[in-house]
Amino acid sequence: MKRIIALLLAAVVSSPALFPEEEPKPDFEIKILKVGMEREIFHLRGIAKNISGRNCTMAEISYNVFDAEGNAIGTLVAAKPNFVAGSTWKFDAVSGSNEGRYELIAANCY
Repeated sequence: MKRIIALLLAAVVSSPALFPEEEPKPDFEIKILKVGMEREIFHLRGIAKNISGRNCTMAEISYNVFDAEGNAIGTLVAAKPNFVAGSTWKFDAVSGSNEGRYELIAANCY
């Protein structure tokens, strides 16, 4: 009987419903400064701050890009090596075509 109670207690204590997982915290705070065409090149410029609490061997920010009709037409990526904890980075993700809308898909610290 004690064994059954112990097993039931272990199942209840380890239940994910009792201890829901925390939402993962983002590695970066991102602020977009400028979006648009410049000399026939599309730029997505911004500032990222490393709030991960650790130094990143490589930092990467990725955006899906959509045309005016909402069709996915590509991905913009900006990368920075040696992104130190607490520092900021002015990034510029570029593409050769005139995109309409962008959406952040990933901001990672490796």
